[in-house]
Amino acid sequence: MSTAITEDEAALYDRQIRLWGLEAQQKMRNATVLVIRLRGVATEAIKNIVLAGIGKLIVIDDTTVQPEDINAGFFFREEDIDTKKRVDAAKPHIQSLNPLVIVEVSHDLSVLTNEDTLLKLIQGVDLVCLTDTDQATAIRVNDAARKLRKKFYCAGSFGLSGYVFCDLLEHHHVAPPRSLAKEGATSRLEQFKT
Repeated sequence: MSTAITEDEAALYDRQIRLWGLEAQQKMRNATVLVIRLRGVATEAIKNIVLAGIGKLIVIDDTTVQPEDINAGFFFREEDIDTKKRVDAAKPHIQSLNPLVIVEVSHDLSVLTNEDTLLKLIQGVDLVCLTDTDQATAIRVNDAARKLRKKFYCAGSFGLSGYVFCDLLEHHHVAPPRSLAKEGATSRLEQFKT
């Protein structure tokens, strides 16, 4: 994948480049994102990152579109129910959001249970996003991503409730010094790296 932004991309992503700069847009343009499981949370995340201009998106899900998917995923249509896999139904709609993004899909969720295959898959991406999964799978995929120094997001929703977990490898946060917090002053902040 080319590292330089083309003229067409510069025109398409003009607002973003003005906001966060050409270097950040080039990083995004050259990024490969892996999304595992295509449900409501993944649908929204995919829309946002594809419109932002990532270079390549890999989506893995082995489930056939169900009636409940229509309410949670705008990539699915009534005619997809019980006839198409989620990723196959969604791919043309994802691609239509931004034809400059390479979209690959797979039905093989067995990669989640084989450590060697999982490591090989994650090695080729920059960021892993796992959605709507159980805790054991989340831990296994996060461990593999961390081993390869890849950023990891895990999220899901249950009706009006949801969860998100981010392992960004390094973390910076800002907090008031304890002495100032006790006195009620918040004008000075210290930055800590964990």
